[in-house]
Order: sequence, then C-alpha cells, then structure tokens
Amino acid sequence: MIECPILIVGGGPAGLNLALNLAWWETPCLLVNDKPDTPNHPQGNSHN
Repeated sequence: MIECPILIVGGGPAGLNLALNLAWWETPCLLVNDKPDTPNHPQGNSHN
C-alpha cells in the first residue's frame, strides 16, 4: 500500500499545477490519471 498525505486525482492543468506547486514546497503527493500520457489535442476552450 502507498501512503501519501495528498492524493491528486486528474492530470489536467489544475492537477499538474497543484502537483508542481506541492513539489516546489517539498510536500509529498501522489498524482493519478486515467490516461497514460497527456493529450495531443487539449479540449479546453476560451472565449473573449
């Protein structure tokens, strides 16, 4: 069993950003994602 104080579910922009910030502060975390890699065509949209 893996023990970790913080579990991040989802490797999207928010999950990756959170994991990077926690790593910067040397806080252990575990990031899990349902896909083995990042998407070639992100699905996020923005409107002005």
